[in-house]
Amino acid sequence: MSPFSIRSTFMLVLIGGGTSSIYVFGLSLVVVLIALGLACLVYVPFAKRYGWGNEGRLTRHLSRPPFEDESRRAS
Repeated sequence: MSPFSIRSTFMLVLIGGGTSSIYVFGLSLVVVLIALGLACLVYVPFAKRYGWGNEGRLTRHLSRPPFEDESRRAS
């Protein structure tokens, strides 16, 4: 009889495969997040230069006069 049984070898393969796939997935997730952060850092100067962002929209909205209800306004 062999010193290794099928069940223990199978469990060892499952544990080793699971551990390595978690490591690879975690590593790839970290690389993707770093690449996304770098892409955002590159995007920000262009967005500010060409006005792609929402800078000023809130101030324009807040500087408008308050809405008047036309049905209540006395003629």
